[in-house]
Formats: sequence, structure tokens, C-alpha cells
Amino acid sequence: MDVTFRVPDSQKTSHSVFGNVKPISDQTDNVTSDILRRPSTVKTQFGEVSGVLSTVNGTQILQFLGLPFAKPPVGQRRFAAPEPPEKWTGIRDGSHFGNECLQNYLTSRAYENRTRGEDCLNLNIYSPSTSTNSAPLPVMVWIHGGNYYIGAGSRYDGSALAAKDVIVVTLNYRLDVFGFLSSEDNVIPGNYGLLDQLQALKWVKENIADFGGDPHQVTVFGESSGSGATSLLVLSPLSKGLFHRAIMQSGVSLSPWVVDHPAVRMSPRIMTNLIGGLVGCTQWDAHKRLACLRRVDAEFLHDATRNVTWNADAGTVMSPRVENVFGVLPDLPVRMLARGEFNKVDTIHGYTADEEGGTISDPDNNGLTRDEFRKNLLSAFRPYAFTDQDNLIREMANLYLGNSSDPFYIRAQTLRARSDFSVIGATLNEIQMIVNKDSTKKHYLYNFKYRPSFSYAPNYQNATHFQDVSFVFGVDLKASQLLGGVPNDADRAVSDQVLTMWTNFAKTGDPTSPMPQNAMKWGVFTKASPKFITIDSASFVSVFKDFKYSDFYRKITQKLDTVEDFSGAIVG
Repeated sequence: MDVTFRVPDSQKTSHSVFGNVKPISDQTDNVTSDILRRPSTVKTQFGEVSGVLSTVNGTQILQFLGLPFAKPPVGQRRFAAPEPPEKWTGIRDGSHFGNECLQNYLTSRAYENRTRGEDCLNLNIYSPSTSTNSAPLPVMVWIHGGNYYIGAGSRYDGSALAAKDVIVVTLNYRLDVFGFLSSEDNVIPGNYGLLDQLQALKWVKENIADFGGDPHQVTVFGESSGSGATSLLVLSPLSKGLFHRAIMQSGVSLSPWVVDHPAVRMSPRIMTNLIGGLVGCTQWDAHKRLACLRRVDAEFLHDATRNVTWNADAGTVMSPRVENVFGVLPDLPVRMLARGEFNKVDTIHGYTADEEGGTISDPDNNGLTRDEFRKNLLSAFRPYAFTDQDNLIREMANLYLGNSSDPFYIRAQTLRARSDFSVIGATLNEIQMIVNKDSTKKHYLYNFKYRPSFSYAPNYQNATHFQDVSFVFGVDLKASQLLGGVPNDADRAVSDQVLTMWTNFAKTGDPTSPMPQNAMKWGVFTKASPKFITIDSASFVSVFKDFKYSDFYRKITQKLDTVEDFSGAIVG
């Protein structure tokens, strides 16, 4: 059949952050019967919305931006579970991003002019405007990182992924004090940011079909704290049926910074008391204190929180926690994983080769001493009340350094120890625990090792934390240029590998089906054969054999969570 399509005058502007995006001119296209043309105006259960059309590498992408998935979390809805949005009349203009959530302004200059506010629960949809596939398209929902206190969905343009014939959704969730304040009781239980993510997933399930998406084929993916949140959603009983696959990039539920642990030095209750004291909410009655906190000016409350956090010097202090009021996370992740209490979905777990490169200081390129190894780990342990940290560091020195005094070996092993502590050890343990309890789904592991041509990291480091993100969203994004420069052809080749594997996984549950160009078959990670892929300019697949470092991380988990019986919970 022939379909007539016309771009409204208000949409004749480029809105993508890709450098090669051009607006589509006002025209009428006739479309042959083997191509499905998606409409630029979509009717949802809440009202109609118009999108903006752009091109990325020759593919036309429809963008529907700033769509509310919940009521503004202000007034009595501050520190409360999100509620479905209000309906609107007329056609909502979807050509502009909504507010970012309130956060620290000391971020990239590219985002200085973005508007911020409590009314920030919105999402963005990227969809190919034409498709040879008449069936609903797989959906990929991105959860941004930022240590739970910075970031926004609008900072990630999903157009390059959407050009691979999927629909991409990016979203905001409440951050910092607004997303994770808790007095550890039934009045202010916390986890509001996670509840926002769940609400967005519910919105996707109920509305994405209107945009051509398949609500029964949803993949959640994220990086850093967004990856940790994705891992927690895999565990959460409240997310059952809301997604079907998950990709965790550099963060899992077992990472020490992803959730509040019993061994943290600064508890949520203490933080709430300190913040309340700064803003004049010191009532002993919990309900009166909540009412007071809801009346405090949002900017003042945010600034007070940053003041307390800075002076506490205790790392991530506003984070998800175990609670049974909402029931987002009813128990510690290690216990839920050991009992097999998680949603059985296909997963990809992964990390960059040198996650913690930013924590290594060697300006003269002379390597590090054993004492510098010790001091570096002390800084990693600072947020936690480890009573035997000296013994712990001695054990780690024996494990990672042995008797070596070679400064360059010590530097390499310091980086490895920090990366294991922050991300890699936890990732390996989590995927092992999952495959130990779930043989019904497919699980994959990767190590992203490719060093970008635009990397600012020292030459002795490969890919560091966050550097994989540009390759997931397309290295021609301006975001990647902000990391150090214009990408080259080798960068683009690796990015195309990753884009293809990630979207293959969303479509089929297998990242190398169909096989990406110049790639190897990425085998599943099982107890019998723990295969993983090293993503590089020449990617390769191998079997993971050296579990001694991740095995040691089990001891860290015990100390964080004071779990009495952890033996046998992890395979390997």
C-alpha cells in the first residue's frame, strides 16, 4: 500500500547530537509495500505526541523526546512512589528534551544549558522511520550512570542503535537526595530512583506498541550505576514481566558501591539526620520530619545534601537499599542470588579492561611502590568500616604482588586490584551465581579491551571506565568527541561490532546471531565452559580460567554484608 508522510514545519530542525545528522526536507514520500513507514504523530493512552525526523548514516530516525512517564514528583509526591502521568489534550510537541533531574552542575560544558528541576520524569524514544520488518521491533531501554547523583537520559542519543532496526528508550530517574534519601524506616524507605525506573518500564510495556515496539521483547541495559541498577532490576520481584533481557556494563548488584551495605561508614539514617539538621527538619516524629522535608526548597535541599556528602568523604552515600515497604529490593543481593531469587532473563555481563584507570597516578611514568599500592587500596576502602583493613591489604598484596618489587608490575597490579574491587570481581561472581541457579536462559560475559584513539588515559592503560559507552551509541556522537577527539576508522569498526552485537542480543538473545562482520561466535558462559569475549580491534573468544582474584572478592562481599555462610554459593 502507499503511505503519505509529511513532516510538520515545527520539526524541520536537526535535534540529534550526531555530527552528520541532517533534517528531512518537507516532502511527500510514496513507500513501497515491502517497507513500513512509521507515523510522525503517535497516539498513546495519555494523548497524542509528534516526533522529529533526522537521518543518521543514511537511516531516517524518528525521535519522540521529553515524554512524561509519571506525574511530577513534587510536593506530596516528593519521597513517594511515582504515579502515572496525567492525560493531555491536543498534540504534544516531542521535538525537545524535558528537564534533567536536579543534580550537581559541575558536569560537562555540553550540558550546562540543560534545564533541570524536580519535574524530570520523562523519557525519549528513538525509532527507525522505515523498516522492512512489519512485525513490532525489539525495544532497548537505557538506564544512565552517574553514581546516582548526575546524568540524564537525554545525554544518550539512541539513533545509531535505532538504525539497526530496534527502538531505543532513554529515561530520567530521580537522583541523589530526591532518589535515594532514607531514614531506614517505613516513612522514608528510599529507592525512589529505582521506582522511577520501574514506572518507566511499565510505561514502555503499556505504550511502546503505539510506536512500533514489541512490549514482549524488551532489553534493559545500562552502564556504571545504570548497570548496577539494571542488575538490581533483574533481582527485583517488582520488575517481573517488564523486560526479557538485560545488559550490565561495568556494574552489578554485588559491586560495593551499587547498594547500601551493613558495613558502610555513613548509613542512610545518619545522612538523613545530617541533611535534616542543615535544612531545619529536626523533628523526632518521622511523619512530621517527612512533611518538613517536602516543604524545603528543592535547590536548597540538593545543595545541603552535596554539602553533607562532601564533608562526609564517604564515597557513594545516596544509593539503593534493602527495604520491604515498596519491596524493590527485599534482601541483600548476595542472598537473593544464592537462593536463586531473581528474574530469569537472558543477560550480558561485562567490564572494561582497566576500569579504575582514573585512580592510578603515575605522572613521571616510573611505576608504583608497594607502599603506593597500599595507599591506593586504602582510598578504595575509605567508605567502609573494615575493622581489619590492614590485614585485608596484606592479603591483597600477597595475592596481587607476591614478592615483586618491579614498579611497573606493581602499577599494573594496583590497577588490576582496584578494578577487581570496584567492578570485575563482583561481575564474575554475579554471573557465576546466576548460571549456578539458572540453566534456562543464555548468559554472556565480555571484557572490553579496545583503547579508543581519542583516549586521554596513559599509554599503559587500555579501555577505562565509561569508554565503552561511545561504542555502544556510535563513536560519531559528540559525546565521544568530548572524551578526547574525533574517532578514526578503527574506532568506527569496533563500534559497529558492538552496535551489531548489542542489537542482535535484543532481537534474538544471541549477540552473534547473525554473525557481525569480522567477529567470532560469542559462546555462552556456563559452569562447565565459562566462555567470554574480549572486544578489541580483533575480538576473540576464550574460556575464563583464572578465578583466584574473583574468588578473593567473595571475602570482600562477606565483609560488606556480614553474611555468615557464603561457602559454596558461587561456582568456579
